[in-house]
Amino acid sequence: MSRLLSLVSLAGLLAVAAPATAAPRPGDKADGPAVIGQAKSLNDLLEMTKTLVKNVAGDELYKEFDKHVLPNLDPKKLPGIDPKRPFGLYGTIDADLAKCRAVLLVPVTGEKDFMDMLEQFQIPTNKGKDPGTFEFVTPPDVPFPVAGRIHNGYAYIAVGGTDALEPKTLLEPRDVINDKEKAAAFLAVRFDRVPAETKKALVGMLRDRTEQLADAIQEPELKAAFTSARNLALRWMKMLADEGKEIAFRVDADTKTGDVSLEMTLDGMPKSPLAEAIAKRGPTKNAFASLVGDDAAQKLFVSAPLFADEAKDALVKLIEYGQREAAQAQGGAPPEVTALVDAIFKSLKATVGSGEMDLAAAIRGPNKDGFYTAVGAVHCKEGAQLEKAIRDAVKVLPGQSASYFKFDAHKIGSLSVHEIDLTAEAADVAKAIFGTGNKGYFAFGKDALYASYGPDGLKLLKEAIEAKPGPAAVFDSSSDPKKSKELMKKIIPPDNPNRRGAWGIGAQESLVMGGTKVTVEGGNHLKVRAQLNLGSMLFFGLGTFAAEAGPAVPVAPPVAVPVAPPAKKEK
Repeated sequence: MSRLLSLVSLAGLLAVAAPATAAPRPGDKADGPAVIGQAKSLNDLLEMTKTLVKNVAGDELYKEFDKHVLPNLDPKKLPGIDPKRPFGLYGTIDADLAKCRAVLLVPVTGEKDFMDMLEQFQIPTNKGKDPGTFEFVTPPDVPFPVAGRIHNGYAYIAVGGTDALEPKTLLEPRDVINDKEKAAAFLAVRFDRVPAETKKALVGMLRDRTEQLADAIQEPELKAAFTSARNLALRWMKMLADEGKEIAFRVDADTKTGDVSLEMTLDGMPKSPLAEAIAKRGPTKNAFASLVGDDAAQKLFVSAPLFADEAKDALVKLIEYGQREAAQAQGGAPPEVTALVDAIFKSLKATVGSGEMDLAAAIRGPNKDGFYTAVGAVHCKEGAQLEKAIRDAVKVLPGQSASYFKFDAHKIGSLSVHEIDLTAEAADVAKAIFGTGNKGYFAFGKDALYASYGPDGLKLLKEAIEAKPGPAAVFDSSSDPKKSKELMKKIIPPDNPNRRGAWGIGAQESLVMGGTKVTVEGGNHLKVRAQLNLGSMLFFGLGTFAAEAGPAVPVAPPVAVPVAPPAKKEK
């Protein structure tokens, strides 16, 4: 059975290499399958994977990929599957799980070739009662049947019941696979194709099955947080059931930049409150967007999801739980330290409760001396009491630590700027990046906390205090490729004995580091896109491995590959 699942999920294993191009939605017919999906052909996926690795990893790593991985990705290892045609999927949804059906369309070179391949993979089958049909022999613990039928050049593999393979119920490949779809993998759920009574029953089932979970949570704050999160989830599920039309998922990758993404689009029924809310959603903004500047080597944007009252309530309860746990862990700490911890949690609760919790930060530079400065800002309510608690806590710091702080050292506008001199404590890596004068600065505004560290700290702190809001991703941790490479050289110099000689595996000239990004857009439909740069994964994954492993043979990237079938026995 595990080999069968490997075959069924083959398209997903390679679905990391497709052009990041939006595809048209499925037809607008009210009838048809509630679930529909597809994946590119094996040849297309393989070619895109090769291009992706070559463009992102560089020549040296691609040589290892070509030598050690590509031979195992040869479509000829799956002789029964036609590598030139795409895969398909469709299914039905029912409140009675025993009535749910899923049908996978696998392109085949021929019935005999496909059945011979199953035999070579040691996947047992029995012939069905009709020509071209067969049943998989499943383990006793699999509660549903898995059967197949060869039809129109495809192996239709049904999960849930053989009735899905009746000729009158089969969908033709052209009715499942959209030739205009550009994503490597696509899956959509059409809410308007699910009967109203089924949607109502599913929401009720979710409500019933999550109701008793809260009773198993002992801590009152965690129970309250779970209840708020559950209420939010149920509200959204009911809204989707009543007003949703389609939710679709696409796996894409830009082979030039190495950005791999998962995109979700949501459409409401025409003129429904959900559709109107999606249409009114404007671009996501960050209150401190401009502080990143044009010279950022690394940037970070975060906007907490505090759009719903239930989300705020859940986070506040989690903060209260953390505050209680922190109080119990402090033991015999000085009262000033206890007061500081309480002040932090008080400020955090007030910030979350306000519904505004943006953060922006950047490592900017290099300056004329080749050094960088870190700067950041975050929403912070109840800042005055937190600032006072910091002042009091510093007075009881042990040793010379208190002498590092200099309060009211500078003024920027009406704000007092406090200074922390960490020169005596700075490690060599910090000096290499930020210079020898390692001073940090922080200031509390009316609703925000600002901080900086590095040679241009005061200048950039002023920019942070004067920062203007602007468009920004909900989450964005990305970097400038060239500057990031130089930063990594400062962190792990080329002559570091722990650095592998073949460092090029992790830092090719062609390596593009885009980082991680999550965007949310409204308009005709709600689009949520999560993007991860494959170059960053290779850089930090293989680079870290290279630094820790020392001299060793070159390493190829971890790529899922199909298992070669055993040789067929001679009869």
